Amino acid sequence: MDSTYINILKQKREHLQLQLKFDAFAKNYVYPLLDVLAEMKHLDIRFRVVSLRAVPNDLQAILLEQLRDDTLMHHNLPPIPIEVDTNLLKQLMKRYPTVHTTRYFPELPIVAVMGTQCGVLQDLIKEQRLFDQFAYLCWVEYSLMLEVDLKQFAEYATANILDIQGNDVVLFPADFDWVIVYNAFEDQLQFAALNHVSINSPDSFLL
Repeated sequence: MDSTYINILKQKREHLQLQLKFDAFAKNYVYPLLDVLAEMKHLDIRFRVVSLRAVPNDLQAILLEQLRDDTLMHHNLPPIPIEVDTNLLKQLMKRYPTVHTTRYFPELPIVAVMGTQCGVLQDLIKEQRLFDQFAYLCWVEYSLMLEVDLKQFAEYATANILDIQGNDVVLFPADFDWVIVYNAFEDQLQFAALNHVSINSPDSFLL
């Protein structure tokens, strides 16, 4: 058999294998989050996508290409930047390490067992004086890091938004001064602060 033909067959097989791997990854770690972003868009919750994260190296290029070409975007969502960054969550976990091997479950005070999430989160923000802040928002196993207006997000943070298949959710500021963790399986909220909260709220980068 001609070597050129063999190489072509090999490339096609590798491309198919990569596509199948990507389809499975997107189904589990991208599509569910896009549905949540569509719900946030519907509720007029302001957010921007900061970066991609937790994406295998061999799938990053294809995911970025499909996001750029709007292949995955069916909900008129804001543009997604073409970059990959896992450093933010790594820094957070260094400051607030997890005590669980497969989940993000830091050893922090449990401040509430959630029933109506938005009310509890609003009370926490008021109690801790986290007003006028913007925070990073991340579902730990999923592939997008967001930035949200914390006070506005708390007004709408129901189970439809927070709980994606039992995933843990984190909210934290750029200086990592505090962290809010929502453990979906336990339906509980954890909170800790390293120092007094510093208010720093840029007013132009959210959509």
